[in-house]
Amino acid sequence: TAKTDEEARELLTQFNMPFAK
Repeated sequence: TAKTDEEARELLTQFNMPFAK
């Protein structure tokens, strides 16, 4: 589902990692 992508982005943000600005 599309939720997976959003969740992955949130996780990366929590790790302070620039996924896609």
